[in-house]
Amino acid sequence: MRILGITMSESASGSTALLIQGGNTSNITLAGSLTASDDIDPEDDLDTDNDGTADGPFANGTDRAGIRLVGATPLTGNIILQDTASVSVDGNESYGILLGAGLNGKLVSQANITVIGNNSYGIRTTGDVTGTVQVTGNITVRGENSSAVSVAGDVGGRLTLSGAITSTGYRYTQSPGVRPEGYVETTENDASVIFLDELDASDLLQGGPTVQIAGNIGGGIVLDVAPAYADGIEGDTDGDSIKNGDEDDDGDGIKNRDDTDRDGDGLLDTSEGNSTINSYGSAAALAVGSATQSITVANAGTGAEAYGLINRGAITGQGIYKEVDANAVVIGGNAGQTANIGGGLRNDGTIAALAIDGNATAVRFGQGAIGTELLNTGGITAAASSDVEVDVTAIRIDAGASLTTLTNSGTILASAGGGVADLVAIQDLSGTLTTINNTRSIQAGLSPNADGDAITGTTTAIDVSANTTGVTVLQTGVAGTATATDPDTDGDGVLDSREPTIVGDIRLGSGADTLDIRNGLVQGAIAFGAGADTLSITGGAEVRGALSDSDGNLAINVANGLLETRQNTALNATSLDVGAAGRLVITVDPVADSSGVINVSGAANLATGAQLGVRFNSLLDAPARFDLITAGTLNAGTLNTDFQASSPYLYVVNGGIDAAN
Repeated sequence: MRILGITMSESASGSTALLIQGGNTSNITLAGSLTASDDIDPEDDLDTDNDGTADGPFANGTDRAGIRLVGATPLTGNIILQDTASVSVDGNESYGILLGAGLNGKLVSQANITVIGNNSYGIRTTGDVTGTVQVTGNITVRGENSSAVSVAGDVGGRLTLSGAITSTGYRYTQSPGVRPEGYVETTENDASVIFLDELDASDLLQGGPTVQIAGNIGGGIVLDVAPAYADGIEGDTDGDSIKNGDEDDDGDGIKNRDDTDRDGDGLLDTSEGNSTINSYGSAAALAVGSATQSITVANAGTGAEAYGLINRGAITGQGIYKEVDANAVVIGGNAGQTANIGGGLRNDGTIAALAIDGNATAVRFGQGAIGTELLNTGGITAAASSDVEVDVTAIRIDAGASLTTLTNSGTILASAGGGVADLVAIQDLSGTLTTINNTRSIQAGLSPNADGDAITGTTTAIDVSANTTGVTVLQTGVAGTATATDPDTDGDGVLDSREPTIVGDIRLGSGADTLDIRNGLVQGAIAFGAGADTLSITGGAEVRGALSDSDGNLAINVANGLLETRQNTALNATSLDVGAAGRLVITVDPVADSSGVINVSGAANLATGAQLGVRFNSLLDAPARFDLITAGTLNAGTLNTDFQASSPYLYVVNGGIDAAN
């Protein structure tokens, strides 16, 4: 059956433009427009208090639908909305598309869908779909507790989203400005200029999650982008000496240059878009999990697709207004229920949460969330502008969740201005995260307020202090070919633009933890906690920060690289090894007459060629002597004992070995 269009203006509550009865066999195709509107006149009805700004309800009436599938038994066939189709619905508790019965087939929506009203949905499925669900069209929903896509029934195949999907409860998704002092409001400018103080409660409603997955998904969730090659059809993206156009990406026997569907998803590549999910308000942009049942999301595929949730597009949660929290991706978090996403989350796109004077969380594994790995090759960012104490977290794993591995070859950033926020790039409160691999950037950055007041907030790159079994943090570089615009200044084989970094404090737990830094920079205080811990620096890497270890059970090995300790109190360790290509710089505080001396209970081995130096954190106004290393056994080769090359040029620093100490 092919539908060209249906219009229902000022329709009654409960009206449906296209009603489909389950229990039948038919393919339904919408090629035109469906409209089910209310009787609100935006010009007259939305300014109820005559103050020049819109207010009052977004819609009146209830239970309207553009397409409604009903019945006790499923429809056998496919429901397809072509890219020439559109659906527009006004009403509370209303739907653009409602699958209230099962569908033995697939649902494909390439249409533009617009729904206005509270507690409403762009697309909602409560019945099960045996095939795939593909949403490539744009969806815009406005209303309190309203969502663009809600999948409450099971889906047998893959759920693919590749359109622009937006939801909000706000009337204005850009905050009006503050009224200037002395501004004179006139009849002429009243309606055209809106200030923040003119907004009332009806303008600031909170929507529901933009996309909510509360059913089992048999083929994974993929937030996709249109097929494209960065270097074109005549390029060679994978470097296999075969042009992109001469390959066969989907294995259908048709070369890419001749294939109109080279990703094999059944849709013309020219009709596909790029997935963007935007939530304006505190609700999550993407929520996976149910309050009433445990759900499982199977992997989308094998190899690079062996993950339950894959994002190749952009997911953004924006609070917009002051004191509104921002959330981008939330998995689980429902008491008594689990949300198992199989192989985990793969992010090849961007995930961001942005708030003003509110908390911001980009990715949250809530209570009951289960996944093997979070793989980030794109960007995960949480950011806030705040003059009050708020929490800004890029990745958070709550108590009661489970995620064992985090691999980052992109950027993970927690950032804020105002100087008072508490920032964490990676935070595990579950104690289940045991492996963190970094080849790019993990950072927490806090800037002061406009007055330049002292920063009182905290910046933490990695917090796994809840772990009791042991965590391994491995940082390595990826080799590349240097160019004039992207050189390899330090000659380590890793391009300057690709040098891995961890900036911010690192907090480890009570297990046997290993911090294995083989390339790049780590800058921030490192608290090893208890347990048999290890710090290893190789490959010319640099570690700069204050070190602490609660039980003194710490082995330090600086084989090739720099360790600049910035604590000014003693650090207890079990062993210390500084190789011929190693540098050890220890902080001293002349004013407090103290140093960050390393007290080694076992052996301290300093190889011939090893460099030692000091760092001053207060002024020295007279000659002084400080202990830098004490050890039960000290094995030292020929050292650079004048220390000058690794110490401040303002001072003449000499060192030596006292066999009695």
